[in-house]
Amino acid sequence: MIQPTSLAEQVYAVIAAEILAGRRKRGSPLLELELAKTLNVSRTPIREALRRLAGDGLVEIRLNYGAIVRSLTPVDVANIYDVREALECKAVELACVRFSREDLATIDGLWAKLGDPADARQRQRWNKFDAALHDLIAVRSGNELLAREIVRFRDLMMLLRDQLSFSKGAVELAAEQHAEIIASLKKCDPDRSSQLMRKHIRTFADLHVKMFRESEGNA
Repeated sequence: MIQPTSLAEQVYAVIAAEILAGRRKRGSPLLELELAKTLNVSRTPIREALRRLAGDGLVEIRLNYGAIVRSLTPVDVANIYDVREALECKAVELACVRFSREDLATIDGLWAKLGDPADARQRQRWNKFDAALHDLIAVRSGNELLAREIVRFRDLMMLLRDQLSFSKGAVELAAEQHAEIIASLKKCDPDRSSQLMRKHIRTFADLHVKMFRESEGNA
């Protein structure tokens, strides 16, 4: 059931998760009236969510026909990471000189509360920290458009990641790379920060594309 706040965002998340989990097959129609009834909302947030899904490449809107599912392919996933790489490398470069002592203290505080990344029970905490760090870097870039696009593409990949299972050691690797990025931010080194962010994005692009291809092969 959809809650009465941020309806379009919630509708987007529900439909995107269903598509990425394979519960809505490629080419199947997404009827506004049917979705509105199922999710107990009006057609307005449905339309807004479908437009966003179309922008993200999950849905195709055809003239005089309506919206249909356009499932992501491994190439789509790779392309999204290419865009993320360009956006986030620029963001961390800009953010490096804008990070305050309070920002760094906040990151250190969050980091101190995290458990062992090798512990599967701690995965959700590490995922939240991942999002918080990338979001703060995006905001501190000082470019609202850049920050908005980073969050959009990051959220899409997180929805897909939730449908897959990262290999053992992936969270530990992310933690190690995040530690390197944080250290470079503390040193206020834009070039090094950008290099480390590129390494981080490319590492998980390769891993994510591999996982996605394997999941397609097992479907």
